[in-house]
Amino acid sequence: VLGTADDEFGSFGVVRQDASQVVQGAHWSSDGNSVFLLDKSGVLSKVSGGELKEEKQLNLGRSCSWMSRSKEGLLVLASEPAELLVLDESLAVRKKIGLSDEIRVVSSPSLSIAFATAYNSPDLVVVDLKAGKIAKKHAASALIDASKKAKLNDKTTRLTSWPNVSVTPDGAWLF
Repeated sequence: VLGTADDEFGSFGVVRQDASQVVQGAHWSSDGNSVFLLDKSGVLSKVSGGELKEEKQLNLGRSCSWMSRSKEGLLVLASEPAELLVLDESLAVRKKIGLSDEIRVVSSPSLSIAFATAYNSPDLVVVDLKAGKIAKKHAASALIDASKKAKLNDKTTRLTSWPNVSVTPDGAWLF
C-alpha cells in the first residue's frame, strides 16, 4: 500500500507491505530515482525514490523467490516453471532462462552473467545473461580440490555447497 503520512517535519511517502511476503532486498534503478520491490506472489513494483509513488506494477502471475540486478537488467527467479526472468527497467520481460531448482540468483550491475545456487546441489550455475542460457556448472568440491584445501578456524574444511552466495557490487568478487 502506498500513501503519505504527515509529522512535524512535513509530508512524506510511505510504503506499507507485509514484510513476510517481500522477496529479499529492494533494488535501485540505474539512475537512482526509483526502487524495485518484488513480493513472493510475483508482483513487481517500480516506486519513485523521492515521493514513494508507484510508477508501474507488473504481475508475473506466479510465485517468485529472488531478485537481483545485473548489467542486462533486473533478474527475477520465478517458479512453475522455474525460470530466471531478465527484465528491463520499464518492467518488460526481455528473456526467460530455464533453470531447475535454484533458490538464489546473484549478479552485479557490472556483470552480464549471474550465479545460481540450489539447496540440495553442490553446483554453482553460471548463467550467460546475454546469450540467455546456462554457460557452466561448477561443483563446489572441484573448486576446492583445484585450489588445495581451505583453512577455517584452524580446521581443514571442504566446500560442499554454495549456501549464501553473494557478489560484490562491482562484480569483482564472488563469496
